[in-house]
Amino acid sequence: MSQNKMIYLCNIISDAERDHFYFADSALKKIRGYKKILEENGVDITTLSLSSPKRAFFQKQDGTLTEDAASRMKYYLHRLIFEVARLIRYMAYLTRERKHYTTIMTYSYTTYNVLLACFGHYMLGKKIVLDYEDGLFCNRTRHRYYSFLEKIILKISSGCVLINTGLRKRLPEYMAYTVINGIFLSNGNPACHHKMSGSEKFSILYSGELNFDYGLSLLFQLFSQPGAEQIDFHITGSGDNEEELLEFIQKNPLQNVTFHGYVPLSTLKDLEARTDGFALCQNEDSPIYHTNFPSKLFHYLGSGKPVFFNQCSLFDEYESFENAFPIENMENGVNEILDMLKHREKYCPNVASGIKQHTEDSVRKLKTILFA
Repeated sequence: MSQNKMIYLCNIISDAERDHFYFADSALKKIRGYKKILEENGVDITTLSLSSPKRAFFQKQDGTLTEDAASRMKYYLHRLIFEVARLIRYMAYLTRERKHYTTIMTYSYTTYNVLLACFGHYMLGKKIVLDYEDGLFCNRTRHRYYSFLEKIILKISSGCVLINTGLRKRLPEYMAYTVINGIFLSNGNPACHHKMSGSEKFSILYSGELNFDYGLSLLFQLFSQPGAEQIDFHITGSGDNEEELLEFIQKNPLQNVTFHGYVPLSTLKDLEARTDGFALCQNEDSPIYHTNFPSKLFHYLGSGKPVFFNQCSLFDEYESFENAFPIENMENGVNEILDMLKHREKYCPNVASGIKQHTEDSVRKLKTILFA
């Protein structure tokens, strides 16, 4: 048996769902990224998808129940039977293949994952590594059930893969961990001078959750600063504070801010290709500050274009990238952005070397977590 063979309990998103959700596309890219980069470094990895097709089985496209599941009781009975049968099938697979892998890494935090991880650990004696993807565990008032699952999975895990350094506070002190986000960045160096069609001004794209807890209010500070008329701000997404954003734009009024609303992934990719740079914000005063991390940061860094963000601890370790630019003073942020955009050929001539080093360091730590 290979000493570097593992099973990855993940959640492969269907193509139909990916077309509508940016996070789903990022999740699938991450799964494929894990597989590709680990295989290139001598790891034999098998992905076992735990994505449930129950919606396709029991519901029409409009979300209503099919005729076969018209009865609520019948619907949930069918669903229970289906889920139990699927769980047994996965347990049988893990048992049958137990001689061919040493480690199980579990991706998301459903009951499915915890049950299978416990089965692999207690019944098969396998090493468990937790891929700590998001903040489902971190809000104890809203997600007590996830906090319960967290306690179980951390108890049996020998190591953890994090999306940001803030989440390490939730780990036992003895647990080994690595921050893996960013190891799948492209080695290419796309040009830093693409323009939005029909515009001679610089353009900045902000895409994501329109929520003050995610730092949206920090972005407001840039719109009307002196010099902001030289920048076209393009905003996509939706969220709890979407109305406040629209009201802010209408009241001022701002000719340099375009709100696209929620856009399909294909449209978003087109906007990304034509923008001069990207903006990200994180609110350190938010109660969810350490429960999430903008995975788009690594996607943006890989483009080779300037990436602007407010100074906060979550971004500290990524400031070494040539095209990562923390804004020291948000009240004077526009001048900092303009200076960097005007001299972007100087600031981001080649990001490949930094990406290569970051990748090598991350993979080395990941292999230690998985197989040491």
